[in-house]
Amino acid sequence: MTITHYPRAIITALAFLFWIILPLTANADNADEMTAEKLFNSARFDLSAYRPDPRPDDLYTVYHIIPSGPHNRDYHESVYSLGTILSRGKGSIPGSNGYYLSRSKYHPHAVRLTLFTRDDRSAKDIADWISGLEKDKLITIVPYVSMKPERVVFTKNYGGDEAEFRKFLTWYTPIALECMASNFKDAQKVWSDLVKHGGTDITFLEHSEFFIKHSYEERCKFIEWMFNKKWGHMIINFVLGHDEEQ
Repeated sequence: MTITHYPRAIITALAFLFWIILPLTANADNADEMTAEKLFNSARFDLSAYRPDPRPDDLYTVYHIIPSGPHNRDYHESVYSLGTILSRGKGSIPGSNGYYLSRSKYHPHAVRLTLFTRDDRSAKDIADWISGLEKDKLITIVPYVSMKPERVVFTKNYGGDEAEFRKFLTWYTPIALECMASNFKDAQKVWSDLVKHGGTDITFLEHSEFFIKHSYEERCKFIEWMFNKKWGHMIINFVLGHDEEQ
């Protein structure tokens, strides 16, 4: 696994150097956005085996990933690529009890994959899965910024119940992926409206099979979590490609 305990200044400098070296552009133009829209609108993600069960005492580990292949010109295309990779296991990742995707701060096109896992042995299964993707030339790992498995309390910064917050984190990725695959442009508008006006088209969430398979009470709970001021920005950032803290 990638070494992580470097001083922050060194990590920042190395990540910046990596960003400069790679022959990628930082800003996606309209053509890239159209490409991402076409990719998502033709996507058929299969996350049917994904059964997140994160617990408050689970370890968490982080990888910053740039998918390989021809479609790697902007953040959303990277998200699409990760969605297709996840579909290979029907959404399941060996050793993980749940995960979420967000935009990486260390490369403009990279996706941060954050995973929950029970213990170091299970974390090793995750590391082997990641290594296999690298060997198959499906992904490249942004160097020096991955997090070793450790225990943290997320709600120190975000408030609320730790178990519920972890459940929200591990639910929003399949919901957002399936909604973007249903209609990428509308998904962008729905979550952009949530930022601008504090409201959204709640029924749009029903484009997600993961969302609708849960009980009415569970779906209502997710909507409540999404409207939490400190929690909701996570799904907004993921869908829109932002990287604000809150």
